[in-house]
Amino acid sequence: MDHLGAAVGPILAAVFLWRCPGQFRTLFLLTVIPGLLVVGLLALGLREPVRKTGVAQKMTWTLGPLGKGFRRYLLALVVFTLGNSSDAFLLVRASELGVVTAMLPILWCVFHVLKSGGNMIAGALSIGSAPGR
Repeated sequence: MDHLGAAVGPILAAVFLWRCPGQFRTLFLLTVIPGLLVVGLLALGLREPVRKTGVAQKMTWTLGPLGKGFRRYLLALVVFTLGNSSDAFLLVRASELGVVTAMLPILWCVFHVLKSGGNMIAGALSIGSAPGR
């Protein structure tokens, strides 16, 4: 659903910008609606199942119990996530090169579709070439 939202949201933004050019404030205000719907769903519709253990657990923010391999994975994830912020600069550059503003969300959508498709292909290849398979 994450990739679906990453594809549908930009398409809706492109349609809005095509019909109402330059209305960026209105567009960003409209993006609050899905967020409020999710918050409402969380507040009113979703409930945590009751646990019968009776022992309250204190939440602690520590990576100590996690294995060394998982901590390395988290570090790599942080590094690659920081590097991913450069994706937005591709849209800025496209705009500088003359791409119509209403088409920028479509480019973002295509980028996500290609990215998720590439991830699926790479994932399938990695499973197929995994040792022991």
